[in-house]
Amino acid sequence: MRILHITEAFGGGIITVLNSISRGQAENDAEVDVFYLPRSQAPSEETVRSQFHPDVHLRRMSVHRRTLVTYMALALTIRRAITSRRYDVIHLHSSKAGVIGRLAMLTARRTCKVFYSPHGFAFLQLDMNRGVRTVSLMIERMLARIGDGPILTSPSEYSLAQEKLHPPRLFNLRTGIPASQIRAKTTGSSFAESRPLMVAMVGRICYQKAPWRFAKVAERLSDQASFFWIGDGPADLAEKWLGGGPVVITGWMNPAELETMLDAIDILVFPTLWEGMSLALMQAQAQGIPAIVSNAVGNVDSVVHGETGYICDSDDDFIEKTRLLLSDSGLRERMSSASLDWAMLSLTDENVGRDSLRIYGMTVRRAVQEKPFLSSETNVSGGKVASNPTPV
Repeated sequence: MRILHITEAFGGGIITVLNSISRGQAENDAEVDVFYLPRSQAPSEETVRSQFHPDVHLRRMSVHRRTLVTYMALALTIRRAITSRRYDVIHLHSSKAGVIGRLAMLTARRTCKVFYSPHGFAFLQLDMNRGVRTVSLMIERMLARIGDGPILTSPSEYSLAQEKLHPPRLFNLRTGIPASQIRAKTTGSSFAESRPLMVAMVGRICYQKAPWRFAKVAERLSDQASFFWIGDGPADLAEKWLGGGPVVITGWMNPAELETMLDAIDILVFPTLWEGMSLALMQAQAQGIPAIVSNAVGNVDSVVHGETGYICDSDDDFIEKTRLLLSDSGLRERMSSASLDWAMLSLTDENVGRDSLRIYGMTVRRAVQEKPFLSSETNVSGGKVASNPTPV
């Protein structure tokens, strides 16, 4: 099967997700290309190349700044790919790529199947005014019938799409982290030892991550723990939301530095306003860190309330649950152990390559005939996979 992944939002978590999916597909003998527009904070081409599977072909679209011309060029590139007969599947990643790609389909004679993964719908972005979010939802709803179906990466995002968009076909693909990143269990001594407790948030300092909510927790509980924001952001926003308080801002960390830092963290407070499926949150659970998260799409799929952390609806709830965990080492230990079990059970990307090919294979008749990806244990009904990967 010949696959092309396209995104105009190449940075942060989308890099990790694309790396995971394309690697799994290449390991299952697919021919995989990735075409991307880098975000400003994206790593260098050399770094990206070193992260991806050697059989995945990467193509970077160079752009100094994004303009209408940039997006028109992207639309033409997608249209040429759709009509080229070179690919069996084109998979669009991010809301903008999804809109541009599906609009391009309206004027193209398709020779392949086209899927779309938003990795966080634009109409959930609370930093946009209500009118813009409403228009964004209307566009998603109108385009939902174009292409071969959205592929969502969390059960809650799947349910939201089902409720708001009513597409004729809809799929859920479980993404996650490599099983090798899940920490081995340790003895309980580290939970009882006398040392300063550490509470952290991982992410960019931006509106989406609600740093003012983290600051409120820190202000109320700074006598019980040290508080760290792991990540960076514009200096004016850091000063506005975190300045003058008890929060230490570490700045950006590479993956190895982040893993080392997380080893010292006792509790993750993750108060984001909206998410896709946060890799930072999954990584924290995989390192046995109890997580206190907002009741947002994606977050609710990464934490088991009352077992591996807590899901909160208000600032007071965040403060109360953080205080509870800080004051009870036994509870932290139980939640840490449960987090490791939960991560191994539900937060790995072990089957993402195989499962994505099964989703593609359900609609790519020629590819299925040449090399079937559907096993005898997989039931297909109404255009949806009825076993793993399953719609929720």
